[in-house]
Amino acid sequence: VPGYKGKRELVFKAKDDNRLFIHSSIFLSTKQHFQPIFTVPQKIAYFWNKSFVANNVLVLGCAGCTFPRFYALEYPQSKIIGVELSEKLVETANKYFLLDQIKQQFDLYCDDAFKFVKDFDFKAKQDIIFVDIFAYNQLPSDVFSKDFLQSLFDCTSNDSMVIFNFLQEDYNKILNFAKSIEQPFNKKYVVSANERCYMLLIKTENENKTEDFKNSINEMAKVFE
Repeated sequence: VPGYKGKRELVFKAKDDNRLFIHSSIFLSTKQHFQPIFTVPQKIAYFWNKSFVANNVLVLGCAGCTFPRFYALEYPQSKIIGVELSEKLVETANKYFLLDQIKQQFDLYCDDAFKFVKDFDFKAKQDIIFVDIFAYNQLPSDVFSKDFLQSLFDCTSNDSMVIFNFLQEDYNKILNFAKSIEQPFNKKYVVSANERCYMLLIKTENENKTEDFKNSINEMAKVFE
């Protein structure tokens, strides 16, 4: 849906009925850094950057590249890698969503996210990873696997954060999952906001900065530790 009210939106139809869902949405204006959807992960990343330097970003599940667009506009020095499984979505993103200077900061790969983080030769450790992987609005079971968590840990820097978008999964289920995670990440938060649930896995030894970050997100959402 190009050019609708200054936005560009990617929608899909549910397989079992005629409901339409916004899959990705961006503002066409480069002056609007915060994008229309995924506002909570954008704010989480914004608050993280107040305490830590996060120049290298990995986004797993890109669709129309909403999160990468925010990050590229807000942090022009950053380098962003995106991974999207669907060839059609990659083609659509390259044609309609990767606008302006963003292409200079952003590399988009068509690949399986689980295989990518395990096998890709990263030139730099990643400071923020946004995990937004869904198959027909359902979470793949591999998102909860120990192997995937280890792969994420292996490609992150010493001061890093992984944000999981769990959409409308049951909060208690995500809380229990977070509590079940042992090492390697040393801080775990579950954020409840706008009827959605996000899990944050933190890798840092800087307790003061971590506490400042937690206090910041506490002001906008309910945080479980």
